[in-house]
Amino acid sequence: MGIIFCALLSLFFFPAVLSLLPPPTLKQKKRVTEGPVTRMLGRIGKNLIHWRPFILIGVVIIIALFLVSIKHVGYQTDFTKYYKKQEKAVNDNLFVVRKFGGYVYGYITLSGPKGKNNYFLEPKVLKRVSAFESKLRTDHDIAYISSFVTYLELMNKTITGRYEIPKNRGMILLLSRYLKALAATSQGSSVIGTVLHKNFNKITIAIRIYNSDTKSFMLEQRFKTFNAQLTRDEKDTLGPGIRAELWGNNLSAFYLSETLAHDQITSLLVSALLIFLITSLAFRSFLFGLFALIPMTIGIMVNFICMYIFKIPLDVVTITFSSVAIGVGVDTSIHLIIQFNRQRRAKHSDPRMILINTLQIAGRPILLTTLSLVSGLLVLAFSSFTPIMFFGILVSLVLFTTAIGAIIVLPVFLSFFAGKR
Repeated sequence: MGIIFCALLSLFFFPAVLSLLPPPTLKQKKRVTEGPVTRMLGRIGKNLIHWRPFILIGVVIIIALFLVSIKHVGYQTDFTKYYKKQEKAVNDNLFVVRKFGGYVYGYITLSGPKGKNNYFLEPKVLKRVSAFESKLRTDHDIAYISSFVTYLELMNKTITGRYEIPKNRGMILLLSRYLKALAATSQGSSVIGTVLHKNFNKITIAIRIYNSDTKSFMLEQRFKTFNAQLTRDEKDTLGPGIRAELWGNNLSAFYLSETLAHDQITSLLVSALLIFLITSLAFRSFLFGLFALIPMTIGIMVNFICMYIFKIPLDVVTITFSSVAIGVGVDTSIHLIIQFNRQRRAKHSDPRMILINTLQIAGRPILLTTLSLVSGLLVLAFSSFTPIMFFGILVSLVLFTTAIGAIIVLPVFLSFFAGKR
């Protein structure tokens, strides 16, 4: 919405304001047409064809470094690392984890064969579930376990003194009726309702997990190891006929990096495809539509290389820098290609002259726009919230490299068509 409003203001309001101003003086015109920035861009345009092999080799090196770097850029899902200094809220959360084994709950739902009601009221089946829970208790990352089997074993210990599954079904049926009665009440449904299933063809084990080594939250890599061990325990103890499924709202955070990676790749590909189609139609050339993607692609690749070198992770904030690169990168490309086509249609037969005029006219606003945007966004680099700090740095870097790509790399590719009309 903001981009749409800015476009409308630029098309109507801004020209109306400019019409009220006096025309530029001769001195102001010379500052633009003959100033130091324009002269510098003219020298770049004059030498680009001579530099072409070196620039193309540089692009190949950037692509190679990008392919190496992208495999090593990680995702930050630990919110305690989002602050330069430990905030009170972070310290309070860590205190709960250290004292109580955290507060992240997960649920393991065990499903029996289809059509077999009261399957988990059979003593021999419950013994297999008890063996599975005993295996879970050996995992130090599980701070708490609660289930129908847990309650049943505690009940049996209270009555008989033995912490085990009762040998007869009488006590099992008695506890199942107690739990059904509790689950029917408004107070008990929230507690018992998760553990209890109507026909006892399923039962659910509630667990609380954390990282027992660091006495902190369990993060994604640790969770993957935990989940793999859970799968092995399921096969070793439950055997055929029982299927286990780990779930829980709190566990969705462990799949955050996979979601981020998927969303980033999808959004980049879709955005790039749409930009390619629009620019191809606008320029009536699929090749120029492809060229429009070059500066932003260079900018994104350089950013990933820097992220790998300086150990900057991707998170829910920093992952959006690529979207900014697409928006800004295509702007600079379009301005440069439009001016290149104008110069090419003029009576310039010298490819070098076409590039000089293109950069002197379109390059100056590209540089000034980038400088103003980077100056504003670099303020974010002083944020105490590290995702915002890294976002400011990464966006500033991608804007800068995109502008360099538009002024140096894109004209090199366009230079192959400078003599054609």
